[in-house]
Amino acid sequence: MSFDGRTTERFVAQSAIRDKLHQYALLAKEEADFAAMVPLWVKGGTFTLPNGHVVGADQIQTIVATGQPNFIRHHITTVGYEFPADDLAYTDTYFIAYTDIAQPDHWGRWKDRLRRQENGEWLFENKSVIIEGWAKISFWADLMARLGH
Repeated sequence: MSFDGRTTERFVAQSAIRDKLHQYALLAKEEADFAAMVPLWVKGGTFTLPNGHVVGADQIQTIVATGQPNFIRHHITTVGYEFPADDLAYTDTYFIAYTDIAQPDHWGRWKDRLRRQENGEWLFENKSVIIEGWAKISFWADLMARLGH
């Protein structure tokens, strides 16, 4: 990590980034307001779907293009941080998703790249969703079946 040993700045950065992760988790629910997610990204920011397909932040809704559960909540568990530069951060966040169909429904990691802006705010440059598993009967299992996976 950079920050030249400035511990306070590191904790401030981690706190701001954690807030951004939680803002996303709060918005990533049933009938999500995808337009409200766009400001969490830098201009030209990207979202990498679990199949590796990359879309612009303004196209995040493609992850649920084939349907949504009636209820979904994403719970963040562990977050790891790397700071290769004072204005660049990589995070590895574990999450568990609960739906009306299964509890838990699916789980995995968000691998993110965030950039600190001139005003001090941290914004996503890229968010990559990695699904590590899902319940046999779940929203995610149904989605995979509809997509032919």
